[in-house]
Formats: sequence, C-alpha cells, structure tokens
Amino acid sequence: MTIAARLKTVLDVVSGVDPSHIYTYNIDEQDRTYSGPVFLITEIQAVDDGFGNDDPVTSTKQVQLEIYYPRDYIQNDMDSFEFEIVSALRKRGFRCFANPGRIVSPDNLQLVATYKFNYGDVNV
Repeated sequence: MTIAARLKTVLDVVSGVDPSHIYTYNIDEQDRTYSGPVFLITEIQAVDDGFGNDDPVTSTKQVQLEIYYPRDYIQNDMDSFEFEIVSALRKRGFRCFANPGRIVSPDNLQLVATYKFNYGDVNV
C-alpha cells in the first residue's frame, strides 16, 4: 500500500471527513465547487536515514495533506477539525513535521491548510 493510500484510509474514518472528497495527486474538476472541505494527498520524496555498507537500509516516507475549505467555511471551527485529523494520523504512525498555517488561494479565494507528515522507518 502506498503512503498516500495509507493516509487516505485513516481520513476515511475521521468524523466530518466525507471520503468521496479525498483525492490523491489531483482534485476532480467537478468537486471544485463542493461546500465542504476537500482533501488532496500527495507523496513527498522518501528520506533515507539508516545505512549499512554505504547503502540505505531504512527510509522515512513523507506525505503532504492539503485541506481546501470553501470561502464561507470561516464560521466553522477549523482548528478543532484539523486537530482531530492530526491526532488520528499520529495514532496511526504519521508524525507531522510541517504546518505553515492556512493561506488564501489567490486564484479562487479558498482557504488552504497544508500539513506534511513522516511515516515510520521502512526497510529498503
């Protein structure tokens, strides 16, 4: 199972997350007007972190999760929602290493939150 697929299975069971609005690598064009959060999962290059005889023996996988909120979603509690997502992922081995906060996308004025996670040491 890829790291993106593994993260998707965790999101599928988080309350408030509609599994039909979780995408890997590309968001469906028809889903760009949805009135709730849309999720985009992309893999980041793995980091070799254990070596033997100058060859990598373990690697830390990395994945990025972007949450696209509709413009009028500000009335909802995004902090609690994102905390629940990060907590669920942490319990399943995903460790958040970057969260630069939310930005407003200049092209469609949606709020976007980006999180980056490490996922365990995997034998190479």
